[in-house]
Parts: sequence; C-alpha cells; structure tokens
Amino acid sequence: MTRETPSDRLRLTLDMFRFGVSMKEAQLRRANPRIGERALAAKLKRWLADKPALWTKRDGVYLPTSWREYERRVRHFALGLARLGFGPKDALTIISFSREEWLVADLAAMALGGVPVGIYITSSP
Repeated sequence: MTRETPSDRLRLTLDMFRFGVSMKEAQLRRANPRIGERALAAKLKRWLADKPALWTKRDGVYLPTSWREYERRVRHFALGLARLGFGPKDALTIISFSREEWLVADLAAMALGGVPVGIYITSSP
C-alpha cells in the first residue's frame, strides 16, 4: 500500500467538494475510477440540477440557466438534429456571436457523435 501524500489528500478533498461525496467514496473512486461512476454521476446530477450553469444578459440583467434547463435544451436540440439526419462524424457549422445557444448546439452535436465547427461572426464576408 502506498503512503498518502499531502497532494493526494488535497485531490481527495477537492473530489469530495466537487462531487459531494464522502471521503470513503472519494478514496474508492481514486482507487478504481470505474466503480460507482453511474452512482457518482447521478449524485452529481441531483446536486447540480438547480444550480446556475450559465448566465445570460437579457435587457441589461443577468439571468441564470440551471443545469437541468441546460440539459433539457441540449437534449431537445440533439433530438431535432437527429430527426434531420445528423449523426456520428457529421459536422455542424455554427456561426454566431458567443452566446448560450452556441453552447447548446455545440454539446448537442457532440452528444450525437458529431463535430461542432464554430465560425465567429467576424469571419463572415
């Protein structure tokens, strides 16, 4: 058995904070990352569900978008792309200013195994 160093302890503490798990769960995850991945992902999803994922400025006021809403938007966009025939290794060209919808389209393309290709509005003719 290897000796725990201060940096190992720090990593475990960060895992505990980041994933909302106990020290024992964090140690188990470090020892074998495959054990409990689904349970950890489910716990993380519940913990983050209503916390802000994004902030968007509308009418001069910053409004939050929760992780739950963000996931819903990505899922719906991905379903729409799939219905249009978008699939693995397809490229999705996104031309826009940096905004929330860009992120949704980007993740939806990757969720379907596609490749998002971002083009900034300043690159247009």
